[in-house]
Amino acid sequence: MNFPLISAWPQQTLIVKQDELTQLNRDNARLLAEARQLQKEQHAQQQLLAQKAQSLEDAQSALIGAERANEALEQRCGTLQEEVFRLSETSAIQAQQVQSLQERLAEAITHLKLLGHTPLTNSGNEIGT
Repeated sequence: MNFPLISAWPQQTLIVKQDELTQLNRDNARLLAEARQLQKEQHAQQQLLAQKAQSLEDAQSALIGAERANEALEQRCGTLQEEVFRLSETSAIQAQQVQSLQERLAEAITHLKLLGHTPLTNSGNEIGT
């Protein structure tokens, strides 16, 4: 009379199998939730990466613009330095010319005095007597 044990055995097996299926369904639901969360995180990371890539591209464009502006300013600076040098040379030449003219003027005034002529006054438009 072991038949009840035999018939109870398959029922116990079914209960165990049902429990296993229930646990598998729970595990599946948990894994599905985890997969969805990971997908959301991956999507957020992809968006962040796209933003960072755009920021990098913008920064590179700004850098290229700044480098071009810097090159233009360096060229302008070089041009201005050449102009300053040229003007300095011109100024030195003019200073020499002024000095030479002042010396000639002093000589001319001396000659006029020796000749008995009174030189012009400082205003330059009157003749002395």
